[in-house]
Amino acid sequence: MKRESGEIASFATSYTSEYQQVITRMKGATMNKARDSKWEPPTNGRIKANFDGTHNKDGKTDIGVILRDDKGIILTSCVNSLRTSTDSDHVESLGALMVVDLAKRLNVNKLHLEGDLLSVINAITSTAEDFSLSGAIIEDINAITSTAEDFSLSGAIIEDIKSLLRGFRNSICTHIPRMGNSVAHALSRLAISMGKPFTWSCDTHQALIQIVEDVMCSKTRI
Repeated sequence: MKRESGEIASFATSYTSEYQQVITRMKGATMNKARDSKWEPPTNGRIKANFDGTHNKDGKTDIGVILRDDKGIILTSCVNSLRTSTDSDHVESLGALMVVDLAKRLNVNKLHLEGDLLSVINAITSTAEDFSLSGAIIEDINAITSTAEDFSLSGAIIEDIKSLLRGFRNSICTHIPRMGNSVAHALSRLAISMGKPFTWSCDTHQALIQIVEDVMCSKTRI
C-alpha cells in the first residue's frame, strides 16, 4: 500500500510539473503572438512604410499608405480610390507600389516595407518572377476572383516594386497581421470619403493625427 501511495504521489508530482510547463509554453506563445500583432518602429535607421488596400461596395479600390520613422513619427501619408480588379493580391500590390514610390520620391534611403497580405509579401521577397504571386493565389483557391489577365498585371506590379526596392540603399519587406496594420487600414477607409488621391504630412493635416490616435485608443497599441 505504501508503495502504491508513493507511486501515486510521484505520478501526481510529475503530472503537475508537466501541466505547468504546458501552461508556461502557452502563455509564451500568446505573448509572442500579441507582440507580433503590434506595430513596431523600424530599426537600423530605416523608414517603415505600411500599406493596405480594400475593395468597397461601390466597386472601387481604396488604398491607404503611411511612412513613419524609428520614433513612430509620421513623415507622410497618402490615400487613393480607383477602379481596378477586385482580386485582393492585385489591390494590395497596388498599395505596396504606391508606398514604395512615395518613399522613393521623398528620397528615403533605407526602407522597411510592411503589409498584412502574406501572399503579396512573399511575392515581393521571392526571387522568382511572377510565379510566386500566382502560386500563392492558386494555393488559396477560395480567394481567386480575377482572370488570367489580372494575374499577369499583378505580376507586373510586383516586378515594378522589386525594381524600385533595388534602388534603395537598404530595404527589407515583412508581413504583419492586420491588427498591427490598423493605421494603414483606417487610411484606406478614409480614401472612400476623399474620393481622389490625397497626400499630406502630420504637420499640415490634423485629420491624419486623429486617425492614428483613434486607432491607437481602440487597439491599445498598434
